[in-house]
Amino acid sequence: MKIYCDGGAKPNPGDGGIGFIALKDDKIVLEGYQYMGENLTNNQCEFIAAINSLTHASLVFGAKQVELYVDSELVYCSVLPVLHPKHKNIRSKKLKPLHKTLLSVMELFEKIDVFHISRNENTIADKLCYHAINTKTSRITQIEPTDS
Repeated sequence: MKIYCDGGAKPNPGDGGIGFIALKDDKIVLEGYQYMGENLTNNQCEFIAAINSLTHASLVFGAKQVELYVDSELVYCSVLPVLHPKHKNIRSKKLKPLHKTLLSVMELFEKIDVFHISRNENTIADKLCYHAINTKTSRITQIEPTDS
């Protein structure tokens, strides 16, 4: 299963939202957006997006192997092995609990690979994220794959 997720705040800090899609066999099977509230930072929302999208993949589909695609360099570098040259320690008091939760959620999977992608490669999740912020709404939809 492939998961693309994004989080954002408008302004930063401000109203926060997340968006994500999950794909099986290159077909979208789950998409969601969630308004997360006020006074959140972009980085907080990026971590929440990763946490929530992985949680849904595990709970809804029982996924055991996932590829997580994020456009947040901070999220990506924070989950790299400590000895990796690009690894980043999280120092922010607001981000430490979210980072800890993300690492715990990642343990739900037998195998998880995390990839850093450009914002241009994450347009669907980005649009869902900002839809949540602009409308202050949330929705998660499981999409039944078709046999076409």
